[in-house]
Amino acid sequence: MSNTPTPDAALLDTAAESHTCKGPRKTRLINREAVRELALELAKKRAHRFSRVSEDTLIQANDAVRRFLVDHVSRFPSKGKTL
Repeated sequence: MSNTPTPDAALLDTAAESHTCKGPRKTRLINREAVRELALELAKKRAHRFSRVSEDTLIQANDAVRRFLVDHVSRFPSKGKTL
């Protein structure tokens, strides 16, 4: 049996769930400041002016990156060295 996590298991960030404080642990795959800046820059084109980015939005961005990577890696054949 292999110890390689299944894609479903890789989607779960158990380290973030067991960590009680908010912040970098919940969004360890993204640069929080860069995501914040991009989101606010994109929001400038909307009628309503946004000035803040919620923690929930950052967590959703982190989860989207995680899902992308799991999907991307699982599509490659089991040979070669480069993803």
